[in-house]
Amino acid sequence: MQHHGATLQYYNTDGDWTALPVSGATSPWGVAAPMCGWYATKQLDLRGLLAGDESGINFANVVLQEPQEIRALTSARETGIFMLDILTTVRPTERAMSGWFRGVGTHGTAAGFLQSPSTAVAGKADSTSQTFNPSQVVWGLWRLITTDPNVVLSDQGLGTFGVRTLNSGYFGEGETVVAPALFWTRVIFGFKSDNSVGAYPIFVPSANLVVLGEALDLTTPQEITQMMRASQR
Repeated sequence: MQHHGATLQYYNTDGDWTALPVSGATSPWGVAAPMCGWYATKQLDLRGLLAGDESGINFANVVLQEPQEIRALTSARETGIFMLDILTTVRPTERAMSGWFRGVGTHGTAAGFLQSPSTAVAGKADSTSQTFNPSQVVWGLWRLITTDPNVVLSDQGLGTFGVRTLNSGYFGEGETVVAPALFWTRVIFGFKSDNSVGAYPIFVPSANLVVLGEALDLTTPQEITQMMRASQR
């Protein structure tokens, strides 16, 4: 699966990247201001692999490939990027994605995990929100990227700092998939200590998601069980 790179700035749309709504009067459930958020989703059609006797796919490995670094053209020290790649059995909604990261000062509503009691009010799940059970999250990778004042990439003006990955982690159940499609979603949030967060461009590289899987011949009870676990609830 492939996603192309993009230059994200001022809530723009670049290629198949779309800006997430910002929380306010029109969208109280959107990205927590003063952050910005963008996402891009690709669908992997599995119907051809499940058309014969094989009724499920077992994933042996999932590898994210990026030929370039993620960059932020900024001279501000209090700048950061939260990047999330996730492979799911259902397509995430904008409402769900906007609550995955609520900033560095509070908890978000991570897909496939219990919600923290201290989650921001605007990010809490309600009757109209999309929730994910663990079986719906096949694979995921999150990264917290911050500016590094010790690395100056440009001497123009006040200097342009480099960025580095401060922390990262994998998640996802990797269960046998019987869904007709999978959705690879890339979500990126830019944050800063003031309202100029949208002023600096974020460069996201093109990426490939290499998925190694094996088609399995499941019994009818096994297939139905996996359908129940992977369905949206």
